[in-house]
Amino acid sequence: MAFVAVGILAVMLTADVGAVSQSSPPIPYYDWGACPFECCMYREWIVNRPTRILKERRRGAGVAFSLQRGEKVVGVTGVVVTTRAGVAKVFRATRLGEQQLTASPGDVIHVLNYVGEGYWKFWFHGRVDRDQLPDITDQAPDADVDLRIVVQPQSKWWVKVRNRRGQVGWTDETDHFDHMDACGR
Repeated sequence: MAFVAVGILAVMLTADVGAVSQSSPPIPYYDWGACPFECCMYREWIVNRPTRILKERRRGAGVAFSLQRGEKVVGVTGVVVTTRAGVAKVFRATRLGEQQLTASPGDVIHVLNYVGEGYWKFWFHGRVDRDQLPDITDQAPDADVDLRIVVQPQSKWWVKVRNRRGQVGWTDETDHFDHMDACGR
């Protein structure tokens, strides 16, 4: 009898865990290949200040090589790691994203990361999509928007670079590079 009770409890706990995983995104959330701003492009970049490139994509990893100002590297790829999802509050019924997901007043949209031009990647009812989402800085009153980001996500952009000697490594010091913007800014 005890085994049956334990089995039922295990099934109930598993069902609850499944429900939680559908209602909120896995954190950390990894957006592999993301280049998180308008016109961002992985290509040849120019180093604008001395930068240590790490052997692994984590703080405290050993140094693979160092770059000096003026060197050229190739931005190979990257990943935006969201460590805390943001929150968008829905005020009016609306459709969201490329999948045209239906959101109702009171629904919560989990905001993952910025992708550029006012677009954000988000998690809603177990699905990931992207759309333009007004944020806290938008001046329109709540009554004039369908939804609004009320809590910004916390994320970190890591990039993988290759130097002229063919060495490859990671950094999260993405402001140490110029020529990342294909729009010429």
